Amino acid sequence: GRGSLAASSHAEIASSPSCPPDQKILSLSEQARILIAAKLPSALDAAQAALSAYAALGPTACQPPCAAVFDHVVTEAQQRGDAPSAHKAALAATRAHPGDAKALAVLLAA
Repeated sequence: GRGSLAASSHAEIASSPSCPPDQKILSLSEQARILIAAKLPSALDAAQAALSAYAALGPTACQPPCAAVFDHVVTEAQQRGDAPSAHKAALAATRAHPGDAKALAVLLAA
């Protein structure tokens, strides 16, 4: 479908060696957003890649991925009963989006 085509073009941009880190985060998160919306199984990998890229950069000036991308990682980890992963994802999510209610709830519950 059209969504998967758009997602793969974002993936190509992100995997390019000349791609700057902030552009990589944007491409990965855009890819994840498309896959999450399409409810594809690969959405989690894409969302985790965006989260890892964002976390690896440290506090950055770049526009962080939308809260929904990070929240997806948090939710999936919770559903697996993987509290450490949920916590790690929630930390990154609240750094990117200080008002992220879902992530804050995870951190408060920990």
